[in-house]
Amino acid sequence: MRGQVRELLTDYGTVDIIWFDGMFSWGRLDGRTDDRWESEQLAAMIRELQSAIILNDRLEGECKLTIPGEIRTPEQQVPEKGIRDDNGEPIVWEGCQTLSGAWGYYRDELTWKSVEELVRMLISHVSRGGNMLLNVGPTSRGQFDRRARERLNGLAEWMETNARSIHGCGLSPDWAKEPEHCRYTYNAERKRLYLHCFVWPYAAVRLENLAGRLFHAQLLSDGSEIKFHEAGTDVVLELHGRTKMNQITVPRPTMMRPDEAVPVIELILKTP
Repeated sequence: MRGQVRELLTDYGTVDIIWFDGMFSWGRLDGRTDDRWESEQLAAMIRELQSAIILNDRLEGECKLTIPGEIRTPEQQVPEKGIRDDNGEPIVWEGCQTLSGAWGYYRDELTWKSVEELVRMLISHVSRGGNMLLNVGPTSRGQFDRRARERLNGLAEWMETNARSIHGCGLSPDWAKEPEHCRYTYNAERKRLYLHCFVWPYAAVRLENLAGRLFHAQLLSDGSEIKFHEAGTDVVLELHGRTKMNQITVPRPTMMRPDEAVPVIELILKTP
């Protein structure tokens, strides 16, 4: 194995990432926890051959080694608060996910995730500062079956109008507290905060600590404006409104839920 790794990192030019997958067995030998794979020496050789390479964290295994420069790779879960080091600083991480309950193609698989579940999963990764690796298993013909294509097309359709809330985005500022059933992503360069509504609010949504910060709010999918007003230190997005009829102000119907997997409201912040 050591010779094969050396060959891969020597004969094929620049290699950006090497991804080991064996965290449950790397350190196990006859029920004991030790480093039979000499993981630290392996990591040192990798960095000597490719100094800029990205190395994941699965060489640690049960030996609890600390391999420098690693990225974290949680599997089939999204860390609720992201992943941080002992000083509270965000760590680079990538969640490993599947379209269904199986990693490879399985004809009789019944636990496929819906398009909405997959979109929520993508949003949750980005909102917690992570990247999402999505596994797709082809059939023996080298093709994706109908169920996989339906879900990938659904993801693509959502991304067509909502990609701005994903690409270039990550953790929101500490002062931005997520409303219930919502997730924030944040583009620091463009000063845009994106509110992903897992449950569409009935008439309004209150955004904590946004008073004095918000310049404009709009539905991301079509750019339609959403009115808002400040309430103390908070901002209230008005998903209903009032209109004049015969000089009488009457309530307008509540804004309908946009017809997409997860609606997104783009919050354009004031520049300092």
